[in-house]
Amino acid sequence: KSTCAAFGPDGRMHDLMYAQGPEFDSGSIFAFARYTEDEFYVVASNFSPEKKKITVTLPSCLTSEDAILPHKIEMTCPARDFSIQKLK
Repeated sequence: KSTCAAFGPDGRMHDLMYAQGPEFDSGSIFAFARYTEDEFYVVASNFSPEKKKITVTLPSCLTSEDAILPHKIEMTCPARDFSIQKLK
C-alpha cells in the first residue's frame, strides 16, 4: 500500500514551475512533485496537442536533503496527457 499523497493524505505537494528555466514551455507544461519520506514522484501535464520531451529541474530545497534525487530529469509527455516518473 502506497503512502504517497497522490494516493492518500500523508504526503506533500511541491510546485516545480518556479525552478524551470526560460527554455521550459510553461505555456504548455505544468510540473509538480508529490512525495513522502519514502516515495517521490514528478508529475508533468502537457496541455499541448503535440508530444513534448522535457527536462524538469528539481529545486535544491528538494534535492539537498535527499541525495538520491537528481537535479534534473528527462520526461516525455504525450499530447494533452500527463507523465509520472517515480524517483524513489
